[in-house]
Amino acid sequence: MKSTSSLILVFAFALFTIMGMTVKVQTASAFGLEKDSVKTVKKVEVKKEAAPIDKKLANEGKAIFNSKCFACHKLDGKLVGPPLRNITKTLSNEYLTKYLTHTTEMQKTDPRLKKLIKEYNGVIMPDQSLSKKQVAAVIEYFESVKK
Repeated sequence: MKSTSSLILVFAFALFTIMGMTVKVQTASAFGLEKDSVKTVKKVEVKKEAAPIDKKLANEGKAIFNSKCFACHKLDGKLVGPPLRNITKTLSNEYLTKYLTHTTEMQKTDPRLKKLIKEYNGVIMPDQSLSKKQVAAVIEYFESVKK
């Protein structure tokens, strides 16, 4: 049974790759389920790779970036914080949304962010009090400038 499930997952991954889609596989532990109950529970999330950029939303995001983020971040190269041009290549929109709406809490608990804080001399990012719409605009801006 386990090998059949694995074979189906590999086939689905190959099919989605051929169709130009990305496949994200997460175990149930990522959703707060107990480890013992996770052995066969998986979620496959499929997202179109090249969604068109909403230029109006991206321009709103650029304005927000220039007013709230630019003092500490550049698109390319380190400043007080890390460069952000390709942030959407390495982090999911869901993660970025959670971080930008719950900045303080995530910096206390997220291992990736704790490591970044150490790397950047203990400097923490202040909560920017962004609405979800503003966060979506900033993420769209990052999507529009990634290389």
